[in-house]
Amino acid sequence: MFDGNDQEALQEARQRWMEVKNSDHELTYWAQTDNGGWDRKA
Repeated sequence: MFDGNDQEALQEARQRWMEVKNSDHELTYWAQTDNGGWDRKA
């Protein structure tokens, strides 16, 4: 989990995502909604 408004945290999360994705793991990405819930994105 990371703060999507923090550009450094966002870049690090994207890098980790690609590393894990390229390691043949199944990934799930969730984003928080405006009302505090969660939506599955990938």
